[in-house]
Amino acid sequence: MEHVDAVYGIHVGNLAGKLPVGTISMIKGPVSAGKDKFKITIHGKGCHGAFPSHGIDPIRISAHVITALNEMYARELPSTGGSVFSFGSVHAGVDNNTIPETAELAGTIRNQNSDIREFVNRRMPELTKAIVTSYGTTCDYELVRGSNPVVNDADFTQMAIEATEKAGFAVNTKTDE
Repeated sequence: MEHVDAVYGIHVGNLAGKLPVGTISMIKGPVSAGKDKFKITIHGKGCHGAFPSHGIDPIRISAHVITALNEMYARELPSTGGSVFSFGSVHAGVDNNTIPETAELAGTIRNQNSDIREFVNRRMPELTKAIVTSYGTTCDYELVRGSNPVVNDADFTQMAIEATEKAGFAVNTKTDE
C-alpha cells in the first residue's frame, strides 16, 4: 500500500472471557504470535518386532527427535522469547508386533519475534536431520509458513488509546486480559 501511515484492525469478541462488556483492549507491542506448521516423516525399515536388529525403528527415532526439539527450546532459546511449539500428532504403525516403515510427527510453531522465528525454522530441521542420520536413515521435513506475528506500533496504539478514552470507552492495556 502506498501513502499509508497506519492500518488498524479489530477483533470482536472476548477471547479470554475476562473483560467487562464494553471494554476495548489495546496492547502495545506483540499481540498475537505468527504461526507455522511442520510435518516430519521419519523413514525406517520395517521388520518383525521379534527381530528389531533387522530393521530401523522410526518410533524409537521419533522419541529422540521429540526430546531433542524440546531440549532445543529449553536451552537454545531465551525463556522470554515469545516462542512455543507443540506436537499435535504422532502416527506410526498399525500392529503391536511390527516395526513400521515410517513415523510421522506434526505440529505447530508460534512466535512473536521474527528473529527467533527464523532461528527456529532453520534449527528444527537441522537438528531433526542430524538425529535421524545418526540412526542410519532419512526424513522429510516440511514447513508451511503461516501468518506473521502481529506487533502493534507503540505510538499509533497510544494515539488509538487516547482517542478511545476521549470517546468515553473503557480501555484495557494489560497483556494478560
